[in-house]
Amino acid sequence: MKTASFLLAGLLVATVFVVSGNSSATTSFAEEETREPDRTAAPFSSSAAFDPGQVVIASGNNRFAVWQDTTPGNSDIFFRRSTDNGVTWQPLVNLSNNPGPSVAPQITVSGSNVYIVWAQENAAGTTVDAFFIRSLNNGATFGPKVRISTADTDNIFFTRPQVAASGAFVYVTWLDYGTAGSSDAFFRRSINNGGTFQGVVNLSGSTNVDYLNNIVALAASGTNVYVAWDDFYGTRDILLKRSTNNGGAFSAVKNLSNGGGVDALGPELAATGTNVYASWSDFSNSTASFDIFFARSTNSGGSFPAKLNLSNNAGDSGAPQAAFSGAFVFVTWQDSTPGNNDIFMKRSINNGATFQGVKNLSNNAGSSMNPQVATSGANVFFTWNDNTPGNNDIFLRRSTNNGGTLQPLVQISNNAGVSEFPQVTTVGANVYIIWQDSTPGNYDIIDRRSHNNGATWQPTQNLSTNAGQSTMPQIDG
Repeated sequence: MKTASFLLAGLLVATVFVVSGNSSATTSFAEEETREPDRTAAPFSSSAAFDPGQVVIASGNNRFAVWQDTTPGNSDIFFRRSTDNGVTWQPLVNLSNNPGPSVAPQITVSGSNVYIVWAQENAAGTTVDAFFIRSLNNGATFGPKVRISTADTDNIFFTRPQVAASGAFVYVTWLDYGTAGSSDAFFRRSINNGGTFQGVVNLSGSTNVDYLNNIVALAASGTNVYVAWDDFYGTRDILLKRSTNNGGAFSAVKNLSNGGGVDALGPELAATGTNVYASWSDFSNSTASFDIFFARSTNSGGSFPAKLNLSNNAGDSGAPQAAFSGAFVFVTWQDSTPGNNDIFMKRSINNGATFQGVKNLSNNAGSSMNPQVATSGANVFFTWNDNTPGNNDIFLRRSTNNGGTLQPLVQISNNAGVSEFPQVTTVGANVYIIWQDSTPGNYDIIDRRSHNNGATWQPTQNLSTNAGQSTMPQIDG
């Protein structure tokens, strides 16, 4: 049996796709935020790596960026917005403004409403909770922050809140480690645009969640809500619960991986209409390595046909990310099969029923990691960080025909510092990439945009521009 070994470098998160309505050394806090995980033992999953990993849907000409920042002396959650498609950005806003550390922000948007969650510790370091804040006017102003968890979650790096929205409904999930020595997946919903929240629901119950290498994956589509996690202390499988009434009640648990592996972890969820797509990493007995697995449902999570092994090769495959556009589904991951880490991709043209052959997107001598993917119509954009130039830079490949062919590699960052953990999102012909970058002498949040489907790119913009460490960026639209 091969066991994944991961060293956390902070709070780790995974992709949340939202279709609204329709479619033992002592380490300082600052060191813990920026240190990269040890990935020598096994591939890291997107939820077991220091990976921002979220892409959500747009809101008109408004763009929203959020990250954690140590400039105030502790780590706070900072926010900026643009009202002109990212050409200019409004002043910085400190959302958490807390004497203790605040980490791991996540953001989603529904209409003119902006919802943000994060994990927060009090000044004494004695309590940790998941917090929520909302804006009802496209980020112009925010209401008071709200404590979402109702019991101390014990460790700020294990809380990992996620947020999704559909119409007036807002959903938040998080991990609570410390209750009777176990970890559980919790859920809470609002039915009035985040004005108030109903009671806390323990979704995992007696199945203990892997608090080291996992988040509680969350997706929503119309009235359907999906939550997935890995059962660390039980069968080591990927488990899922669904609700078909906006989180009012959840079905019995479904086992998506259903044996055959030994260490399933890092679930990713994407949902559109009645289709649900799940991907994860698992040690495969047939290949004696970690592979990328995929399962889909076409009836709102009512049933899932047999899982597919997408990578099925001799190397270790991890960090899966998925995106869709109509009947096309794209799954990308990092893979050590070539002898170094490269970025691989497979696509489906029939809603995930079958997948075509694998494509090596990076195909170079360096280590390519932290893949992300976004779509807009027939355009598909893949981005990752790559140390081939000698330092980590951000690279991009795009397709203009639903992944049928790929355009040449584009180096997005091209600077002397460490550029890593990119995020990508699209709105029509506009493409936005954001990442953390050490080039200024500390980590800042850097943004670059294209207004012609990635054909050409505008100069970079420094969104944080401060003396602290600005990390873990998230971008909407």
